[in-house]
Amino acid sequence: MPDALFKQGDVYTIVEVDNTQTMKKNAAKIVKYRILKERLAFGMMAPKFVWITTTEHRRKELLKLSEGLQTQVYTLADFNA
Repeated sequence: MPDALFKQGDVYTIVEVDNTQTMKKNAAKIVKYRILKERLAFGMMAPKFVWITTTEHRRKELLKLSEGLQTQVYTLADFNA
C-alpha cells in the first residue's frame, strides 16, 4: 500500500515516503509494483513512482532497485534547499 496514490489524466503516480522502512522491505515493495505494472493493474500507461527518503545513499539504492521504472527520488535536503 503506497503512502499516496493519485491520478493525472491516465497516469497514476505512486508516492512512497521512506523514513522508517528497511531497504529490504522497499525492495520487496518495488518487486510487487513491477508485478502490478506487468499485469496492467494501472492501465495501459505505466505509473510514475516518487520516493522521498532521508539520505543520498538511500536515494542511490532506490534508483538502482527501480531501474526500468519511471522513478524520481528526493531526499529531505531537496526540500530544505
